[in-house]
Amino acid sequence: MKILLVEDDPINGQALKRLFSTYAYAVDLAADSEVALGLVEAFDYDLMVLDLILPGLDGLSLCQKFRRQGVQTPILLLTGQGAAAKQKAEALNAGADDYVAKPFDTEELMARVQALLRRGQIQSQPILTWGKLSIDPSSRRGQYGTHQLVLTPKQYGMLEMFLRHPKQVFSSQAILNNVWDSAETPGEEAVRVHIKELRRKLQETGAPKDLITTVYRTGYRLNPMYSETVADLDGNGVSMAQVAELRAVNEDLRRALERIQSTESELRQNNKTLAETQRKLAEERQHLQKLNQNLELQIAKRTASLAATNRQLRQREQHWQALFDNTPDAILIADDEGHYLDANPAACQLFGMAKRDLLQASIADFADPNIDVKQLWREFLEADRMARLFRIHRPDGTVREAEFSAIAHFLPGRHLSLLREKPGTACSPDLVTNVEKGH
Repeated sequence: MKILLVEDDPINGQALKRLFSTYAYAVDLAADSEVALGLVEAFDYDLMVLDLILPGLDGLSLCQKFRRQGVQTPILLLTGQGAAAKQKAEALNAGADDYVAKPFDTEELMARVQALLRRGQIQSQPILTWGKLSIDPSSRRGQYGTHQLVLTPKQYGMLEMFLRHPKQVFSSQAILNNVWDSAETPGEEAVRVHIKELRRKLQETGAPKDLITTVYRTGYRLNPMYSETVADLDGNGVSMAQVAELRAVNEDLRRALERIQSTESELRQNNKTLAETQRKLAEERQHLQKLNQNLELQIAKRTASLAATNRQLRQREQHWQALFDNTPDAILIADDEGHYLDANPAACQLFGMAKRDLLQASIADFADPNIDVKQLWREFLEADRMARLFRIHRPDGTVREAEFSAIAHFLPGRHLSLLREKPGTACSPDLVTNVEKGH
């Protein structure tokens, strides 16, 4: 049972909370009407105890507001000492179910609280029973058969909640809301611990171990198999303990079967998901195989194409080399500075040098000393082409006159020169000097 106590005096509030708690009631304490309104909106209470004098709305106005909002919870008003009959009548007219004047006798107060709690519950008898289990709300005591139950306030609160709602399944959170104060913040593990201890105490008095049964994934309730008291022996001579044990085993089997069925359903769903995943993987594998086959085919085609291109390049290279080596014209390749990088046999013969020596020379080594070779070379690179007569001053002192044709940048950084010697142009250096001087 859960009580809302609205009292602004902290000393009186704590004293009343301790008093109610000794009777195994869960108590929420509010210091003013605003807090009380919020608690009533958030939680369900079996009784509200309101002090008359409160900050904000007084107890009388708060009572009227609750009734206007449709709250049917029993309300007990605490009035001042020597309250006039008119004030008491106003309290009842405001919707209060009862009132107690301060200072009050604790036994009288608790009698009125229990009377209001009984009035707030629809029941045909003051003692709550379930088979051989019974509790007396007026004395806060319980027993199973002829054996008394020694219960803590929380255990009694849970047992009373089950007996007042014997057909209802309570989740752990619902038990916390009904039995614990809202100021307390235990977890669901606390409910499991208290249920375990309550079952142990019931078994010590001879109750079946599953009198409080667990509903799979839902919560707890009283076992309906034990709702009526049966004879100690049935017509076949089976004892009640044996019947209870058989019922407990049957219930355990039923729950086990439910778990097995639930597990089978999950396995079927998992197998269906696995089969779908395997199907998708097989499709993806086939797709990847096709992609791999196409890729291998493309690689094979590309490799064949590259091989054919490579053969063509080698053929062209061989053809070029044959032309390079066998042409009667001198062919030379120079770099950007005019140094020779390659020369064919005709060039070596024209310049009168072995190839290894020729490739260590440059154009300037064979040009007329009176010519500005560097300027001529720059003009050639800018013009890209050049054709003229060129006198070759050979190392042996002879001079050859050749028709010179050149192509600049035929490859990046490479320049091609072709020279064809004019017939009958071989002469000595002295003759060349005299001709150039005009003699």
